[in-house]
Amino acid sequence: MLTNHLNELIYSSCRIRGILAQQGSVTISREKNVLNMQITIANNMKQEWNIDFCKVSELLDKYDLLPYIDTCYETYNSMGINEILQDLESYMDAIKGAV
Repeated sequence: MLTNHLNELIYSSCRIRGILAQQGSVTISREKNVLNMQITIANNMKQEWNIDFCKVSELLDKYDLLPYIDTCYETYNSMGINEILQDLESYMDAIKGAV
């Protein structure tokens, strides 16, 4: 079962895509791009780390990763997914060490 964050991401993404399709708009705001990036990263976390969406959601919650991804959005645009996942692991390790 997906938890609230993933459900919200999926719902928002579907809603945004539906609105864009209705408007015929190709212009996507930063907020929409960040949302798409967060969904893509969550999917890659699941695949690359071999975990289920419940665990992905736990990590997103525990380490407050969605705002972190938003903060890193511009930097992440110039990185590959493996580098992004490595950065997220380093970020989570730093938080673990600070607690």
